[in-house]
Parts: sequence; C-alpha cells; structure tokens
Amino acid sequence: MAAELTSERLPIIFDRLYGQVEFSPGDLRLYQSRELARLRQVSLSAVPTWTSPAGVCASKFEHSVGAAHLANIVGQREEFKDVARDLYFATLAHDIGTPPFSHLSEYYQVLLLGINHELFAADVLIDSEFMREVKKQGGREASILNYIQGKDKPVSDLLNGSMDLDNLDNTLRFGLSMGLITSSLYSPEELAKAYAMRGNRLVLLADYSGGLPGWERTRIETYRYVYGGANLATGSMIFRALDFAYRDGLLDRDFFLMTDAQAFNFLLSSPNPRVTKLVEMAGRWIYYSQAYNRMSTSPAENAVNFVTDTVKRGSLADEIAQQLGVLPEDVCVFMGMNKGFKQVHLPIVSDGEELRYHSHQNRLTYYIHVYIHPRLADRGQEIKEIVEDRVSL
Repeated sequence: MAAELTSERLPIIFDRLYGQVEFSPGDLRLYQSRELARLRQVSLSAVPTWTSPAGVCASKFEHSVGAAHLANIVGQREEFKDVARDLYFATLAHDIGTPPFSHLSEYYQVLLLGINHELFAADVLIDSEFMREVKKQGGREASILNYIQGKDKPVSDLLNGSMDLDNLDNTLRFGLSMGLITSSLYSPEELAKAYAMRGNRLVLLADYSGGLPGWERTRIETYRYVYGGANLATGSMIFRALDFAYRDGLLDRDFFLMTDAQAFNFLLSSPNPRVTKLVEMAGRWIYYSQAYNRMSTSPAENAVNFVTDTVKRGSLADEIAQQLGVLPEDVCVFMGMNKGFKQVHLPIVSDGEELRYHSHQNRLTYYIHVYIHPRLADRGQEIKEIVEDRVSL
C-alpha cells in the first residue's frame, strides 16, 4: 500500500472536537485502506443525513480517527503501554464491520450473516489491506479483534464497555455535527485520562471524571432527537424498505459492505415498488405522519418482550395495514428501547476513598411509534385501538 503526503512536519487532521491532530505516514497508510476508506461515506447517523433537515452528521471515519486519538491518550498511562498500539488499531477499526445505515440495517446483517457489526469486523479485517498494514506496524490481530468484540476484559471495556472510547467520542461528535447541541458539556480527552487499572480492575480516576454528568447530559439531548418523531419517521420508512427488500431476497453480504449512498441507490433501483416508494419519499423529505406514540420507563415484562422483538416491527405494520385496508408500505412501525441509556459500571476511585459509582440522570425508556402515509393522517384512533389490542406500554 502506498501514498504520500510529504511536508516538513507530520500531516494534520483538523478535527471538530480536538483541533489539530497529527498523524504519521503509518496512520495514513491505514486511512487509505479500502476498509477504512469506506467509512468516510458511512454516517454516524443511522438515518442518511440527506434525508433529514438536521445537520450533516459526521462520518464513521471521522469518529474512528477521533476515538483512536482518545486511545492514544489512554495508552500514555504506564499500565496500558503494553496494549497501547493494539488498542489504537482496534479503536481505529472498531466500526469497519458497520453496515450502511448502521443500526437500521444491522438487524438484517444479523439475520442473514448471523453476526453483528463487531463480529462482522473480524470477517472484514482478516487478510484485509488494513490488517496487513497493521501487522507491518507490529499489531497483533487476535488482540485487536478481541478488543473490538469485548472478549479480553478488562482492557476490552475501554472500547466495548458501558462508558468507553467509542461513546466518549461519538456522543459529542454526533450532537455537534447535527446541530443538536451548540457547545461541549464535557471534554472527551479529559475523560479519557480517567481510565486506570487498580489491580486487575478497570476504574475511573476521580480527578479526571468530573465530565461524567456532561457526557450523560449530552447523550440525553442527542438521543432525544434520535428517538423523536423527526428522525424516527425517516428511519422507520427506511427500515420498512429494508424489510421488504429482505423478504424479497435482495440483501446479501455485499450490501453490508456498501456506503450509505450506494445502499440508498441500490434500494432506490429495487425491482420491488414498495421499496422504491419508501426510499424515494424519504429522499424527497416527504415524511410519514406520526399516528401513534407511546413510551414508558416501567413497562410490564410482556410489553418489554414484545417491543424488543425486532421482527414484530414488520408484522405489526402488516397487521395495521391489513386492518385499515391500506397498502403494506403505507404503515411503518418503530419499537424498541433507548440505546442512549448507559449504566456506567466502572467504579470511580480517588486516593484514600472507597469505590463509588456514577449516579445516573437517565432512565431506560421503551417506545412504540407508528408512522403512516400522509394521506392516512386521520386514521390515528383506529391505529391506537389496533396497537393497544396487541400491546400496551
């Protein structure tokens, strides 16, 4: 692999969170690998940002480089120096297995391939351009894959844990790039300094963990948008399009290696008119109307089981359409729980004090949303009765 950016000093990335970040010729060769280059065209937002009036979200590549910058900060501590390089490589590569539209299509990635994006990363990375370059730089493949997949605790908790380098970076980067927040409520770099080992236990040092409330507050603000009507209307339309494409056998392994634009155009040119209708409308900002919206922080167990069974999104949408006597593609359903909720499991320690834990501001919330074609906007009461006959939060 070759490419040069020569100057009297190291090249610079102008990062929206961290300012000027230098990178080495070795880093550049990793950035130029096919696997990492694809992420420059995969958004941090599951909903393609050209389908939304919100800001243009940062890319998975930008986020990966930013999170790897935080890994370098962690690696400066003496106890992490033996794993620092592999942690850096793993953090840089942690989203390489992410499909287009990330969480919207990952469900179908699991259905078709039997693995989520962390496990798919291994499939993508083995004998890849990226991994060949990593090995030239002294990286250990097994350790890197274990860190990505959370299999080598406690070190892997730095990348695949409750409060990790991944979400330290992506929470703030997502919110700022989308225009959901206008200033930083915490410093990811400062929080990265909080990670330390006490014996065989990963902990947070109190001297550097003061930004935890700001991190959590930022998650609350950004995920309020993620699970709000403006975002979920489009997301549910694209998920429904993916559902029809899956039923027709149109999705395969190659689909999950596409960029967002490639996947969008693939669906737009689908032989199934239901798929193309939903995707075209989303691309033109012709959004479905919210016909039903319920949320709960304390649902019954049977309701939890229902709303977290992703396959029921499609079956409930089918049932509503059938009972209303409308086209199946005219009804889209989102059900699930708020993935923005993070219960920090790492203890906070300071000299002379016992372990303590972060006091959470957030609560795990479950949702049911139904979106319908605009011409059906007056059918809300009927939809409410159909949904609540099946499940109630």
